[in-house]
Formats: sequence, structure tokens, C-alpha cells
Amino acid sequence: MSSLPLISVVMPAYQAAEHIERAVQSILAQTFGGWELVALDDGSSDETPDILARFAASDSRIRPIRLSHVGIAAALNQGIAAARGEWIARMDADDRMLPRRLQAQLEFAASHPDLALTGCLVRLVSEMPPAREPGMQRFVNWANALVTPRDIAREMFVDCPVPHPSFFVRRELLAREGGYTREDEPEDYELVLRLHAQGYRFGKVPETLLEWTDRPGRASRTRQTYGLERFRALKARYLRQTGALECGFYLWGAGSVGKKLLLALQAEGLNPAALVDIDPDRIGQTIHGCRVISPDELLSLRSPGETVLGAVGAPGAREDIRGFLSGAGLREPEDFFFAA
Repeated sequence: MSSLPLISVVMPAYQAAEHIERAVQSILAQTFGGWELVALDDGSSDETPDILARFAASDSRIRPIRLSHVGIAAALNQGIAAARGEWIARMDADDRMLPRRLQAQLEFAASHPDLALTGCLVRLVSEMPPAREPGMQRFVNWANALVTPRDIAREMFVDCPVPHPSFFVRRELLAREGGYTREDEPEDYELVLRLHAQGYRFGKVPETLLEWTDRPGRASRTRQTYGLERFRALKARYLRQTGALECGFYLWGAGSVGKKLLLALQAEGLNPAALVDIDPDRIGQTIHGCRVISPDELLSLRSPGETVLGAVGAPGAREDIRGFLSGAGLREPEDFFFAA
């Protein structure tokens, strides 16, 4: 019988002493025991390395690796290179696995060989001030509603549809596809978009298996790498690479969200036939070289094959657009989809 683990949990950690013990304990409590923890201490100056060393002394499945401060994407790539398991399960040092996570994701992935990457539902644990909580909870509600491959693909360009610490993927696939990006951009979303562009499919275990912590010091809240402009640039780049707009498109949204996405698309050489908006003060204007038209004009001007790309931020606006276009006989995502 092989002594190699079946699952390698890859967990980068930086200045994580406050939370990492809870994270490791949740891995130790898994119902599936055939794992190793590749714990990448990314140059921490707090007690993170001491805590990991203490765990490793009592359980040989825990393998701390000490790095200089290389950043999360580079640390993840080193973790993947060091991993010995057939499967990679992502984990963050401030999150907590529920006991069935590894077993449930392994069973699901093994029974769905057509899926390249699987996730799960997550439960938000917020350490943010109450005024900052609703936005993250809305994101979690949105992500948890995307379970099937079709649902995930439909919303691919809105935001990253699979929370990063829930990723479960074959090590061989990650190695073959080059691992995480070397560029200064959101590494999780870039990986998902890159795999999507190559035709890979994603799904989720329809069960809450991870507690996802939101706190003021999270990298996604503090580092420019995860700023909205980097997300827009990624969306535009992969919209070009996938050819999703190659037959022509209209961009629905002449407000702040739509205008910023328009500039990112134009930087990739993608120009809509027109912008669409319901605000009578905008209709008839020209914004960044594009004329603004009404929804009714869109229906009269749009040719078969042309896509409608929605980019709106107001609460309920996406649902209103979906209702209007569906009522006009357009199909989602074949004829229209959303990118913000």
C-alpha cells in the first residue's frame, strides 16, 4: 500500500499566528485522514513558524516549508511543486474546514471526472465592522447560488464564482496548466478564467464545508493586486481570449461600472456597437466614443449573433436586464451575459 497522501492541503500563511492554530485543528479533525498539509510560511516574523513546528512534531502529515516573503501566488506554486498528493485542496490560514470537507470534495470530484475544479458552499465568518459586512455577505450569497457547471460558467465574468480556499483540483492538471500566475493580479480569478478559456468546467459540492473568514487584514482588502481595476483588466483580457464577443456586442451599462469596464475592453481592442442605458439623460450621449441607446433601440438594432454584455452595479439592475432580455426572447448566456 502506498504511503503517499491522496490529498495535499496547500496552505500559505503570513503573520497568521492569531488564526492558524484553529485552521490546522480543523484539518486534523477531518473525517478523511489520507492527507498531508503543505504549510507555506511566507516569511512570517510572528509565531507562525513556531506554531507550525509544534504541530509538525506531533503529526508527520504536517509539512512546514519556510519561504522568504514571496507572496501568495509564488508560495502556492512552491506548495504545488512540493505536494505529493493526487489532489490539491486549497486552504487559507485564517479559515476553518468543516469535518467532512476533504471527504465530500474527494467523493464529488472522483464521481464527476468531467470537472476540472470543484468547490463547495461556504459560510461567512466576519470580523469586519457591521457597516462593512453586507457587501461580503452578498458576494457569498451570490457564490453559493452557483453550483452547477452551467451556473458557474454563466456568471464567470461577474466575479470569481468559486471561493479560492474551497478549490479542489488534481495536482497534475495544475502542474500541466502552469499553476498560478506570475503577474501582479488576482491569482485565483486568473486561474479560473484561464481554465475556463481552455474549456474546462467547474462544479461544487452543494454542501457548506468551509468557514470563510473576512477580516480587515485580508490581502484582498489591503493589496492593490486585488483592486477592482485588476479584476476588470482580467475580465477584458479573457473576454478577448475566449472570443465571447467576436461576433459583435452591445454593452448594457453607461454608469460608473459600465464606463470602467468599457475602458478595460477598449484597452484589449474590444469596442461595442453601442452602450445601452435606461437613463434618459444618458441616451443620445457619446461616452468614450460609443453612442448610448435605449433598450428598445437595442432590440431593433441588434443582429443575430451579437451579444449583449451587462455591466451594472445598482441593486436589482442585473435582474431587471435579465427580465427584459429574456422577455424579448434572448437566451442567457448564449445571447447575453454579465461581466459586473
